[in-house]
Amino acid sequence: MGAVAQGSRVRGLDGLRAVAVVAVLVHHASAFLEPSWWGTVAPGGFLGVDLFMVLSGYLITMVLVAGGSERGWALRFYRNRAVRLVPALVGVLVVVGALEVTGLLTAEGEFAPSALAALFYVSNWAVMAGEAGFDHINHLWSLSVEEQFYIVWPVVLMVAGRRALPVALLGIVASAAWRAHLYDGVWLDVYSRTDARADAFLVGCCLALSPRLRRALSWGATPGLLVFAAAVVWLARDDKVLYDGGFTVVAIACAAMIAGVVERGWGRLLLERTVLVGIGVASYGVYLWHFPVMRWIQLDLVWTGAGALALGALITGALTAASWWLVEVPARRWRAPAQRSGSTSSASARSSWASLR
Repeated sequence: MGAVAQGSRVRGLDGLRAVAVVAVLVHHASAFLEPSWWGTVAPGGFLGVDLFMVLSGYLITMVLVAGGSERGWALRFYRNRAVRLVPALVGVLVVVGALEVTGLLTAEGEFAPSALAALFYVSNWAVMAGEAGFDHINHLWSLSVEEQFYIVWPVVLMVAGRRALPVALLGIVASAAWRAHLYDGVWLDVYSRTDARADAFLVGCCLALSPRLRRALSWGATPGLLVFAAAVVWLARDDKVLYDGGFTVVAIACAAMIAGVVERGWGRLLLERTVLVGIGVASYGVYLWHFPVMRWIQLDLVWTGAGALALGALITGALTAASWWLVEVPARRWRAPAQRSGSTSSASARSSWASLR
């Protein structure tokens, strides 16, 4: 039986979450703060978002499958997602909005429509339509894609029933093919589309739906890490290979790492180290805060280099800690717990809820 079914938080998944957010941080730091010694260390660091997507698809499906037979599961699911995600997001929008009103932020785009798009989780579509694009919160597109998946997938899972796995596999093929069809060299028109990124979530869903697939992929965890690392080091966001199936290959590599963690404790000596687990637990706040901080340093302080990088890390850490203790932890009291019973499914649901960011 996999680690997720043991009824406790899986520390290795927090370690993977840390790997994902660090990859994104390195990517954005090299793009915006430009320390002279940094160069383009991780042009593909944005693929940390894909690791988040696969992990989300896996954990959410584990929760839904384990708790789907319990009364009120849908209301509990959506309530818990809102309680976990919305308060910290509102905190970021309030702070950024206050700084914008006082004239302390310099940015292209209007804040109000961008904030509303983020709050209603449609940032990705609003940016593509030209209705949003406030520099300091442009990174919230990925949360919008994720939330749109959260809305649609539980319904699909309920309707598909026992056919959920083939439906998910078909969805992977359809999303990958659609992305390849859409890509014409302009990555921004494709990269943040929910329909063109759904395959990453669905790969994680398949991992949860098929224990046999999970066990088989677990043996590919180390090759999966090598594929992910190579993509982070060598691929850029506009590389055509990503849109011609590369994103799907990276998602499968991420799934192999996740399977290795939950089935065999793969990477335990590294992924379960206290520092990585701590970063993973706080990764939502780190992701929310790092981007406006970096953009503020770059655009308003007009500062780049190693000093700017150190300042960005310090401020991001402080704001993440404040968000965690003042917003995210207090908000948890409003979460609806999984129903208590001695069943394996209930234990699995509690474990999966615990491992969700």
